[in-house]
Amino acid sequence: MFLSRTFNPVLHRLLSLPRYPQRVFPSETVKPEAAMREAVRLALLCVFAMLRRRFFIGATVNDDYKNKLTSFLFHNQQLNWAPFLDLRLWVLVVAGIINDNNEIAFWNIAEIHSTMKKLQISGWDSVLTYVREFVWVDELMEKASSPLSEFVSSFH
Repeated sequence: MFLSRTFNPVLHRLLSLPRYPQRVFPSETVKPEAAMREAVRLALLCVFAMLRRRFFIGATVNDDYKNKLTSFLFHNQQLNWAPFLDLRLWVLVVAGIINDNNEIAFWNIAEIHSTMKKLQISGWDSVLTYVREFVWVDELMEKASSPLSEFVSSFH
């Protein structure tokens, strides 16, 4: 009961934030801050869905959130995350944890690896150091990220 009272207002706030279009056409002006906010919003919705599933609160994880996050990242590759690479790494790791589409998974792992290079870090422990600075629940996400860590570590 306590968890649902805590989760629901935060979830409501996340769902109430303005949305960014899934795909931006070349003629449209791209506002990087709005696109980054949308990526973070979608990643947080996925984290909350995992937490809700873990603690049996209401609905289970919604495939729609998973698909929207991975699709949004894939279709907005031109976005310049340079000042916020650590945040990008967190979003990519969350997307990697929840992703079950092999084609997108390979792209996601390549993007995690590329972001690691830009941050000048190597090894999964360094990745965890960065992502734990954001929303991270070891009990839930550490185990879920294990397969991802193996793929990232073996990526060349």
